[in-house]
Amino acid sequence: MGRFLAVRAVESLITLLISAAVIFLGVRALPGDPARAMAGEEATPEQLAAIRADLGLDQPLLVQFLAFLRNTVTFDLGTSTRTGQEITQMLAAAIPVTLQLSVYAIIVAIIIGITFGMYAERRRGKPDELLANAGVLLGLSVPNFWLGLLGILILAVMLGIVPASGYVPFFESPVRSIYHLTLPALVLGTGLAAVIARQTRASLIETMGTDYVRTARATGIAPRRVLFRYGLRNSLIVLVTIVGLQLGGLISGAVVTERIFALPGLGRMTLDAVFSRDYPVIQAVVLVVTFSYVLINFLVDVLYSVVNPRIRTGGARA
Repeated sequence: MGRFLAVRAVESLITLLISAAVIFLGVRALPGDPARAMAGEEATPEQLAAIRADLGLDQPLLVQFLAFLRNTVTFDLGTSTRTGQEITQMLAAAIPVTLQLSVYAIIVAIIIGITFGMYAERRRGKPDELLANAGVLLGLSVPNFWLGLLGILILAVMLGIVPASGYVPFFESPVRSIYHLTLPALVLGTGLAAVIARQTRASLIETMGTDYVRTARATGIAPRRVLFRYGLRNSLIVLVTIVGLQLGGLISGAVVTERIFALPGLGRMTLDAVFSRDYPVIQAVVLVVTFSYVLINFLVDVLYSVVNPRIRTGGARA
């Protein structure tokens, strides 16, 4: 177990180092001059040179990259060229919003996805299975921005069930916070719920056809108990894979959803930085999202080893 985790940790660190290099080079390949964005169009060459020296942009690329790594490790991500605020403070305010929205969307997606997947498997070959599959296909096909606008129009404007925008911190008022994030979480989690439903149905069909499940049925165990104890339990590896990988996707994919519902998260922060060419903020946000992906993948590997010991055994020999 220890060797398995050590191997995965080393692989994650290598991935983070390569990702940091790609982010560093990618941001510097973007058009525009950060010094010009900070100083304005009327800046003199002397002012631009002073800003470049202050930012370290006049140093060789390798020196800049090593300084970037050092600052990243020490959480010194610089300041925003647009607002002059410390980027770590901006991230500290934005990350909880996006994280809360993503976790809420994951919970909604798991509940809806597993329910639809189990229903479709139990009603296999019957007309209502077609309705369940049609709902799944619709969830996969409808883009988030259109679903968000439709949800605001119907649920917020016409029916007044949920608010159209706004955010309340969870620790300030948990009930109001959940209430304001319900519609964005439904919109963000719809696509993931459809993926979970399809994979749950496929995994259950395969599991329920195995010999040990048929033996359990032959011994007189109730069908519902067989479904939950043997079918769904042995489908956890597939669900762990989907939920783990999609959580990282939700964090990065929340950009559109947060913009639609005016949520002060990473999505809104990213778009504001892109529109104003705030390169330090763009670099920091991409770095945070990349780190989230790598960390979540590592945690998924750990869950693998808990759900299925054969995986950690194979990983230890690798």
